[in-house]
Amino acid sequence: MKTKKYSYNDLIKILQKLHAPDGCPWDREQTHTSILDNLLEESYEAKAAILSGDRDAMVDELGDCLLQAIFHGFIADRNGSFDTTDIVDNLCRKLISRHTHIFGDDKATTADQALAIWQKNKHKSPYESIKNLPVDLPTHIKIKKLNKALDKNGVTNPPLQKELATDLHALQQAQAKVDHTLSQMTELLKT
Repeated sequence: MKTKKYSYNDLIKILQKLHAPDGCPWDREQTHTSILDNLLEESYEAKAAILSGDRDAMVDELGDCLLQAIFHGFIADRNGSFDTTDIVDNLCRKLISRHTHIFGDDKATTADQALAIWQKNKHKSPYESIKNLPVDLPTHIKIKKLNKALDKNGVTNPPLQKELATDLHALQQAQAKVDHTLSQMTELLKT
């Protein structure tokens, strides 16, 4: 399977071979939950690569993120619940339904207008934008989403916002302490 440059279709064929009955035993044994942490880990590695501006690292880590999504599709297909074509179909429908300034009658000439239309199409009420936040979503992301929803709707509560700022500062200090300890533990591996 040597080619000048592999395509998305080549990726699917490779994964089909890995997941086939005579394919890779490790790949075939995986479940949604057994590789769940990989999805999060690869996302954070992609974020670090993007922030570094390293093109090669970005290509590598974004490829790992793509692999995770497709891998879950293969697991679901093996279990008979859905497959990668369902993932792609759902994504296409979502993109079309949220870009009504392109695929519908809404108008947007600026990025802010386009974002407002996306949010209108995604969330019918301010509460909808935050009601289904995953429990284990990192706290700083939850705070950003909640603050955005509050700002967008002109809602303020200075005492609660001050308390949250204090709690966030304490959390950041605790995280810095954990990061320091992890750094020291990492150094142990170097010796």
